[in-house]
Order: sequence, then structure tokens, then C-alpha cells
Amino acid sequence: MISGCKCRKDVTMSGSLDDQLGFAPDYDSPIPYMQRTRDYYAAIGYTTPYRWAHYVEAPFQPLKKSLARSRVTIITTAAPHDPAKGDQGPGAPYNGGAKFYKVYEGDTSKQHDLRISHIGYDRKHTTATDSGTWFPLPQLLKAAAKGRIGEVAPRFFGSPTNRSHRVTIDIDAPEILARCRADKVDAAVLVPNCPVCHQTTALVARSKPTAFRLWSWDAPKISSSTLLCRASYSATFRWATPPASRMISSRRR
Repeated sequence: MISGCKCRKDVTMSGSLDDQLGFAPDYDSPIPYMQRTRDYYAAIGYTTPYRWAHYVEAPFQPLKKSLARSRVTIITTAAPHDPAKGDQGPGAPYNGGAKFYKVYEGDTSKQHDLRISHIGYDRKHTTATDSGTWFPLPQLLKAAAKGRIGEVAPRFFGSPTNRSHRVTIDIDAPEILARCRADKVDAAVLVPNCPVCHQTTALVARSKPTAFRLWSWDAPKISSSTLLCRASYSATFRWATPPASRMISSRRR
């Protein structure tokens, strides 16, 4: 006969309830960067709390042709290196002077020196020595050479990390979309490098009408040795793992 367990009220247990149950302390939580942004603007005199872009529905644009036949470009928030704008090297302190405020483009047949000193990222735990994490053009060219994508578009584009939703939606996003259309782009790899960068690329991805497929690559959190393409930021697309997760990978098997 199996008897049921009877709990005794007089059992004495040492330590707090959290310790007994193995709970993490209240302060052990993800970095509240959205609240930090609101606090920052409040501290410098803005009376209206910063409003992060948030949408109820997430649009989705499927590819109209296979990746092996698609023309792919890169849309990054990294900035062109300018020696006149101070330290922009690996691990450089935040450098607001290195920011750019207009959409720029570059020839994908040439090498480019892009940096990320102008945005906020974890400088303590990220070395920022692998430029392929914020500008994966070499990986994209390898993918084209192996036939995993049809070709690399003639131009890549830089999107300003503008905190103004209106400027991004009305000026920057339409400009990038127009240039992608001119280059007959089928798909784009979005490369955000900071919290505001994710918002920026999400708004770019929502450009209407978006005629091509976009994936987001979380940089600089991963190594460029493996390019992981996923459906873009949750404010823009439903999370998914498209075929490109294997399509643009330089990992040796």
C-alpha cells in the first residue's frame, strides 16, 4: 500500500523562500534599455517619454524566386570610417561625432571600412574586432560564389540610427527602398547594431510597398564565421528560420 505524502507544518526550513525555490533575485533581469532611453531623455530635459515603435501586426513578404536566383543586398547601421571624427577603432568609447544622418551607399565590388563607435553596444563583453559582424559583405560574396544566392546587388546601403520615427519612416526608409528597387533587389540582409538600430531597421523593413524579402542579423553579438539570417525584428516580422540560415554560412562541415 502506498500512502500519500503528508506535509508537516512544523518543518523548519532555513533561508528565504527564494533561496529554497532556487529563484533568481529581482535585479537579475535583462537590461531595461527601453526604460534607460526614456530616463536619458527625461534627464536632459525632454518632457515626453521616448516612444518605441510598436505594431500590432507583423507584415511578411515571401521571396518571389529561389535564393539561388535572388539578388541580395545589405542594409547596415554601421558608419563609414572617417579619421577626422576621432577614435572609431575596436572598443572605442561611444563617439557621437561619428554618426551619419543621411542614407549612404557603397559599391559592393570594392572593400569598405565601416565602424560602429557611433552606436551604443556592450563594450565590456564585445571586442568589436570582427567587422564582418556589422558588415557581412565578404560572407555574402562567398555565398554568391558558392551559388547559395544568385548574386550580390551592386550597392549596399547605410541607414541612419535616427531616433526620430518620422524621419526614418518618411525620409530614410523610402530612400533606401527606392535605391533597392533601382538595383532590382530581391532580398536584403538587415544588420542592426544597437537597440535603436533594431528599431531603425524594423521601420525600414516596414516600408510600403516592400518588394523584397528582408532578414535581420543581430550584430555584433555573433561571429561572422557563421551568418545566421532570421526573419527580422519582432516588431516587423514573425520570428522564423528561413532557408538562408544555412544559405549564407561559412561554417565548415
